[in-house]
Amino acid sequence: ETDGSGNQNWDSVEEIEDEEDSVAVLEAVGRQIKLWRQGAGLSQTAFGSAIGYSEAQVYKVEAGKRIPKPDFLEKADAVLKAGGKLA
Repeated sequence: ETDGSGNQNWDSVEEIEDEEDSVAVLEAVGRQIKLWRQGAGLSQTAFGSAIGYSEAQVYKVEAGKRIPKPDFLEKADAVLKAGGKLA
C-alpha cells in the first residue's frame, strides 16, 4: 500500500513478530553495551554497581538474554559517557 505519493503507508506495515529478529536485536544491543563497558575499563561487577544493577543482570543484558529497561539504558549511557547512543 502507498499513501498516494508512492511512499509506503506505514500504518499498513506489520510489526516484527519473528522471534529470531527480536533475539538478534537484543544480542546487538547487548554487544554494544559490552563494547562501551569494556572501552571504559569496567568489569561487569563495577559497571553493575555504578548503575544499580547486579553483575548477573549486566551479564544477561550483554548476552541478549534479558531486555534492558529504559532505566538500565539511561544509567548505562550516563556512566559510560555514550552521549545518548545507548539510551
